[in-house]
Amino acid sequence: MIQVEEKAYKVYLGGKWIATNEEIQVTNPATGKPFARVCAVTRDQVREAFENAQAAFPAWRGITAKERGTLLLRIAGEVEKRQDEIAQTITLENGKPFVHAHCIVGFGDGSTKGGHLVEGHVSLSMQVMVVDASDAAESAQK
Repeated sequence: MIQVEEKAYKVYLGGKWIATNEEIQVTNPATGKPFARVCAVTRDQVREAFENAQAAFPAWRGITAKERGTLLLRIAGEVEKRQDEIAQTITLENGKPFVHAHCIVGFGDGSTKGGHLVEGHVSLSMQVMVVDASDAAESAQK
């Protein structure tokens, strides 16, 4: 059984990590016990995130395809470094066996260079990947 202490996750808004006034508790379906808390955002904060994304798009559009590819490969590399942690989070969050969760993250062969199946919702495991992706993106732009 995977053991993990309950962790709180901030949200990335306006170029910084913030804690919001409300949190959502994430429960392990196998044990019924909470293992994480994620920040809840308001409609205004969602709107702000969309506005920030729209404002950032012209700069992204100005990057060459080669530069985008290099950045995306760096992000994939960061995800690959944390495959076990991300797979553990998937297991805790929705009850998938660890081996299956690891295959989802690493596509079965340890490669994170392919596409990713998104099951129609943003999960805590996706948030963990977003944390890595935004950190990688920030360091790539420096």
